[in-house]
Amino acid sequence: MSASTFPDCAMCNNPATFRCSSCRCRNLYCSTSCQRADWKLHKLLCSSRPSFETPPTASSRRAIVFLTNGEVKFTWETTEMKTDNDDGVIWESPVGIEKYFGGQRSHTKLYHNNIVRGRSLKEIIDLCFNDDFSVDGSEKNLAVCKVVQGMDDGGAVWRAPLRALKQTKSWVGNQRSRMNETPGYGHMDMGDLREVVDYLTSWKRATMET
Repeated sequence: MSASTFPDCAMCNNPATFRCSSCRCRNLYCSTSCQRADWKLHKLLCSSRPSFETPPTASSRRAIVFLTNGEVKFTWETTEMKTDNDDGVIWESPVGIEKYFGGQRSHTKLYHNNIVRGRSLKEIIDLCFNDDFSVDGSEKNLAVCKVVQGMDDGGAVWRAPLRALKQTKSWVGNQRSRMNETPGYGHMDMGDLREVVDYLTSWKRATMET
């Protein structure tokens, strides 16, 4: 296997060549030092990961949610296939996401550039959240405050739930320069937790600079 086919190390841009001996999901780290650096975050989901190995249905996709009560956890979300009536294009779409947002539609951000690590994600992550949370009185997200250093130390703070779900076949070609317009959905995993927390970290930094 060439270096380019390995996943990125959760903590750096070197190829990840070994995995956690407890949760035993995909290769996550390039070294024991990177594994130690990630442990404080990794341990939040490590023990629960084995129970989320097998999807309960063919349309179930493993997601990660950050809840206002402080919980960070894996969940099974449902998708369905949809067809465009005009051109017949078929795509996969998550359903039921509004349950996290009081029955209201959420905003979806396509997250593909990790500013903290300086890399493009190998698969795009859909981040669903209420984009009016800063002005509508939404409850502070204690889970995000727990995983992002300094999130609650003043200034803007993330509010309302956050749900993360990973696309598959996100890119056209190997250069990650053009998005696939009709991706499918796969399963969030332990390395993706770090990617999402990096997004939240960069969001906090950006709000402090404005």
